[in-house]
Amino acid sequence: MNGFSRTLRAIERERSGLYTTLVGVVLVLVAAWAAWLVFAKTTLYVVSESGRLEATRSPLPVQAPVDGVVVSSDLALGRRVAEGDILFAIDSKSFELQKKESEAKLENDRDAVTALERQVTAEEQARSANEQNVARGASAAQAKVVVAVKSSEAKARESEMLNRLTEASLASKLDNIRTQAEAEQTSAQAKATRAEAALTASSGQTELRDRDVRIATLAQQLTTARGLIKLDEAKLATLTYEVDRRTVRATASGILADVIALPAGSTLVAAQKVATIVPIGSIRVVAQFPPDQAIGRIESGQKAQLRLDNFPWTQYGTVEATVAQVGNEPRDGTVRVELDIAQSNPRIPVVHGLTGTAEVEVEQLSPLSLLLRLSGQKLAPTRVQKVPQEGGISSVK
Repeated sequence: MNGFSRTLRAIERERSGLYTTLVGVVLVLVAAWAAWLVFAKTTLYVVSESGRLEATRSPLPVQAPVDGVVVSSDLALGRRVAEGDILFAIDSKSFELQKKESEAKLENDRDAVTALERQVTAEEQARSANEQNVARGASAAQAKVVVAVKSSEAKARESEMLNRLTEASLASKLDNIRTQAEAEQTSAQAKATRAEAALTASSGQTELRDRDVRIATLAQQLTTARGLIKLDEAKLATLTYEVDRRTVRATASGILADVIALPAGSTLVAAQKVATIVPIGSIRVVAQFPPDQAIGRIESGQKAQLRLDNFPWTQYGTVEATVAQVGNEPRDGTVRVELDIAQSNPRIPVVHGLTGTAEVEVEQLSPLSLLLRLSGQKLAPTRVQKVPQEGGISSVK
């Protein structure tokens, strides 16, 4: 009996030690768990399923400028082009023919202007020479008038003196009459010479006015011809523009992407997109996030990573990035976030157009804080929205 009692007491002591050990282990685990809840740090990420690698310079669309038929095309997917390289050409035969006609008309009008300019120059030179001749003729006529007037005056004095001598019986009356007749003739000749000089001057001025009229007429014709040249040049510039715009060139250096088949004879409509030029330069990550996850939470400098669809992250890894810019206004229900590639992955080519999932590290907090936040979100009251119904009665939704 005593042996049985001792056995029972031994078993009870063993059970008590085991219980104490279990309680101690549980307390240690609870303390460790509590410490982990309070002091451990958990990283929170916001995730975008629409991440994409893009060139820092926006891709440029290649579009048909006008309706027309393709006569040649040099579009090839992945082709590297330089600014100004020809991509494709649209039929411009009708405009080229009109351009040649306009060029011929312009050349003809320029020749006409040259001829008129020479004619005006010749008329001006003839007028200048005529003016000099008129001036010389006027001087000669004036000199003749002076001679005739002086001769008339001399004859008049001679007649007066002879008349006095006749009155004094010192000269014959016949000589007096002859002298008076010569004086009158000389006076009449002086008047005729003066009239002839005036007529010569008038004729010269009339001829000069005729020259001026011809020069003015030619000047007007020259102005009209020069106006026609300006119209021809404007029309030629328009036709040249129409011809040139049908030869589509690269607007920037880059690589052709999103190319459609464009064989000769294809018909295009204005503004139809046929390719995209991806400018050569650095690559960035662009992702779209819901506004409630991005605004106020994502900031410049935060770390991020991109998991690409074409390269499984379990095999190829991820691309490390850093937040560069964050939009403040939603567009189409999302906020644009731009990220710079912080560290490239040698196993993943960084090229424009790759898509994937972008994860941005927004904060670190303890598991307890995370549990409290999740609890608060679960316990938050649902929003009540009044939906108007017919008759002015509102229902709660």
